[in-house]
Amino acid sequence: MSTTSTVRTDRQTGNVRLLGEIERWRHSEPEALRLAHLVTDEVRRTGRHHLADGLLDALDALHRRHCGRDAFLDTFLDAVLARRRDRFRNQTYLALPLVELVRADLGVDAERMSALLMADVVRHERQATGLDTRTRDTRVRHATRFVADVHPVLDVNWLPGDRADAVVEQWFGLTALPVSLEHDEYFFIRALQAHEMVFTTLTDELRAATQALRLGDLTIATARMRRAVDVFDRAAMLFRLVATMRPAAFHAFRQYTEGASAIQSEAYKRFELACGTPSAQRLLSEAFENVPAVRAEAPSLDNFSRAWQDLGARGPAAAELARTVEQLEADHQRWKTTHCSLAAAMLGSAHGSGYTEGVPYLRRCVENRLFDLGSRTKTSTPSPKPAQHGIRSALWLPLFDDLADPLVVARLAAEAEEAGWHGVFVWDHLRWGEPVEEVADPWITLAAIATATERVRIGPMVTPLPRRRPVKLAKETVTLDQLSNGRLTLGVGLGSDRFGLELSTTGEELDDRVRGRMLDESLTVLAAAWSGEPVHHGGEHYTVDGLRLLPRPVQRPGIPVWTAALPGNAGPLRRAARHDGFFPVGVSDPDQFAEMVDSVTGLRAAEGQDPAAPYDVAVALPPGTDPAPYISAGATWWMVEFPWGAVSEDSVRGVLREGPAT
Repeated sequence: MSTTSTVRTDRQTGNVRLLGEIERWRHSEPEALRLAHLVTDEVRRTGRHHLADGLLDALDALHRRHCGRDAFLDTFLDAVLARRRDRFRNQTYLALPLVELVRADLGVDAERMSALLMADVVRHERQATGLDTRTRDTRVRHATRFVADVHPVLDVNWLPGDRADAVVEQWFGLTALPVSLEHDEYFFIRALQAHEMVFTTLTDELRAATQALRLGDLTIATARMRRAVDVFDRAAMLFRLVATMRPAAFHAFRQYTEGASAIQSEAYKRFELACGTPSAQRLLSEAFENVPAVRAEAPSLDNFSRAWQDLGARGPAAAELARTVEQLEADHQRWKTTHCSLAAAMLGSAHGSGYTEGVPYLRRCVENRLFDLGSRTKTSTPSPKPAQHGIRSALWLPLFDDLADPLVVARLAAEAEEAGWHGVFVWDHLRWGEPVEEVADPWITLAAIATATERVRIGPMVTPLPRRRPVKLAKETVTLDQLSNGRLTLGVGLGSDRFGLELSTTGEELDDRVRGRMLDESLTVLAAAWSGEPVHHGGEHYTVDGLRLLPRPVQRPGIPVWTAALPGNAGPLRRAARHDGFFPVGVSDPDQFAEMVDSVTGLRAAEGQDPAAPYDVAVALPPGTDPAPYISAGATWWMVEFPWGAVSEDSVRGVLREGPAT
């Protein structure tokens, strides 16, 4: 007998057995948990979409006869019969009412429930057959990290339902009801369920912060908002898990999910309402049209933005709270951008499964803001001009002679921001060859830029990390990230003795290979220091024995790191693949640039890096250069490259007034 025939026979046998049980309960009250187990077994054999019509008819009749007697069975059958009853939506696809019932009876909050759901992903993936080891291990790693972040002592090897006598716990295992037999759909459902739990937790934190504001307690409000920032990191962690989805598997089950879409997420909309009052246009959009119950709540709900405006608080405590709000806003913007990128990779030009536009809708939502704090914070200031052709533009300034005055550079940065530029980055040198005489310190200059601007990205591009002490640099970068409200990017490289003999004249290490090891070790120390946990590091060049460096950076989990590399050297390319961005220097033409970018892209894939994670590639080009060939090769930032030497204030002003790339 063929495999197909065997599967068909098994399905028929299971169907007959289940129909027999339903007939037995026709005139008596069904055993709810037993019936649900039998139905779930059938779902796992066929997929919910392929349940036989006769079986669905029998279940529908049984449910109508006994409805109201067992809440668990009612919500379970509502999900199973949703398509038949024309109620197939996000809520029923994910069996969210049943998830909430189980959560309530287990006595766990939404945060703990999200950890249990991810622990189930660990179990499911460990049992997988026919899945390549690398994909399986990546999923297990992401899910395990999520669980550890939420509940460090939770045993991922134990799940509700492991005890046969725990009735409520057994319902937990019946809350994943795939429409297909695709292995990937199970972890996809669990990830979306966890997503709902994350946003339920966020809503609780925002409401608590709002209540604290109403009581005038800025300390509690700030603590709640900081916790919201930490919780929001988990939404990004879930995207890293979903990014492991195999496209073929996704499209195989997606054809059966028409009518259910993330746009119908009630938890996310409640989070949005807890932050601020959406515009009338937003409330009338398809986003809220798909959640009428939530939209009806909007007029009666208090929110954080309204409470902030009513309080009118000022002073250091209010400023600290405002910075935390800005961090949550920035994290939300990055999350939406990642969501859009991931959807574009999976959907392409296809429409959304909830009868929506799909990716075009997500792109329009990227600029939406959660909070409206009025003129008291930077939230209400206009954003830089949208990046044209997908590339952002920055000034890349050598701090020599005219530009050795931090006040001059700060004024230029403010003018660049006003003109719509997206970033202002500076060189980091102790000295330069003739005719340059004066060289400014980059960190003091960046502090001046941070206080003169509100939106542009800033940072050293690049700092030679081997000639800096990593612990001191950790404090400097965090302080600058705080001062700039989370706008710092750290560019790093080996440094060179070629242009000003600044290594040899100061007794620094001259061997490139040794400096490469120092650079990698420093980056390890920096990442540990930014975590806020005690740093224990004993390496070849640096020792840190239990030092804890606080505060943490505004940006989580840490400050973005871009690494520089010259053509023809594999080591810096491998380093670039491990971090957040890449700055090829000394590139002669678009082809050479493309070759380096392709190498880094391949290395990132080989190391299992999340393809949906934000990653920047910068290119230095003189004013007037057409960036199009570099954009095609993967550039996301254009750095205006001035002559390598003294640059006048007027020449910089002339370039910045021409505006960013168009």
